[in-house]
Formats: sequence, C-alpha cells, structure tokens
Amino acid sequence: MNKITRIDAPDFLKKNANKWNTHFANKRKADSKFEFQWKTYQKKKVNELLIPFLQKFTQNHCSFCDDFPFTMSRETIEHFRPKSLFPNLAYTWENLFLCCDTCQSAKLEDFDEKLLKPDEKDYRFEDYFQCNYKTGELEANETQSPENQEKAKITIKIYELNQEDRCKNRLRFLKYWENDADKIKDEFPYRYFLE
Repeated sequence: MNKITRIDAPDFLKKNANKWNTHFANKRKADSKFEFQWKTYQKKKVNELLIPFLQKFTQNHCSFCDDFPFTMSRETIEHFRPKSLFPNLAYTWENLFLCCDTCQSAKLEDFDEKLLKPDEKDYRFEDYFQCNYKTGELEANETQSPENQEKAKITIKIYELNQEDRCKNRLRFLKYWENDADKIKDEFPYRYFLE
C-alpha cells in the first residue's frame, strides 16, 4: 500500500456532496435495505466523473494493493468507510479511493477502525509493512510497535493482500523490474515491493 497524496475534490463534488450524503443517509434511515446508486451529474454517473480524479493521485494504481485496476479487473471506487455503515460519507471525497475489483470484493462492507488509510498524513509503508521476497507476501513489520503491526495485519486480512495470485504476481513483476534497464516505477504494479 503506497502512500498517496490526495488532490482537492472536484468542484462538482464540493458543491453537491453534502446534499447527496444527506439524501442517501435519509433513504437508508427510512429503509435499511435501500440500495446505493451513484447520482447523475450533467447526464453522467458521478462515479464515471470521479475516476479520472482518483486516477490522478494514484498514478492509475489501486489505492490498496497498488496493482493496475484495469489490467486485472475493473476499476471501482472504494468507500473506505462502507456506505452501508456510514451513509453520510457516501460522497465524501476523503472516503473515496480508486480500487481494483479484487480489493473491493475482498473488503465488501468490512471495516475496522485500525484499517490503514494510504492518504493519511503520517502514513509510511515501512512503519507498518515489510516485504517477503521469497514468498511475495506482505508482512507486518516486526521492528515496529505492536499497534502498527496489528494495523498492518488487519489491513492485509481485510483487503486479502496475500492471496496466492497476488504473491505470485509480486514476484513476477519483481523479476521484470530487475531486468528492465529503462524502468519507470509508476509503470509497474506493487511499487512498494520494488523498493
């Protein structure tokens, strides 16, 4: 999970997020089974409008596993705090992340207050994680505090960051990285694994 620096919310979201959040929260309060549907703004679904902004600050990588969402699965927008539990944050910019379908399918509506958020001001990969270059797994960094280790373990579990295919892909891309003389890090997935 790479550190990401969030850009300002797009103007259409700044203008409408509170209204849209209130509408969804009220609908959920009246009917707990009310299904979330992205609002339409100027004849386009808001999620379609948001994806280019989210891509901009993630360099087109998934905010959580750092793979390219469009190569392995569809691009989705992750509600970090699930909209079913936090309906008043459904359109809040700081709650929205570019995400691959694999990470989103793993997390679904799961949430823990200790889940790591890659755009937090003081987030640094090495404060929580270490890479196992033999297995391709992410591990909690044992040199860090028990609290940081627990946060890493929760994040690995919720996003299923050590699925077998992901571990194999990390090792495969590490070989590509090592053999590419003209390498540009942002053109590779799993950038934290290439450090």
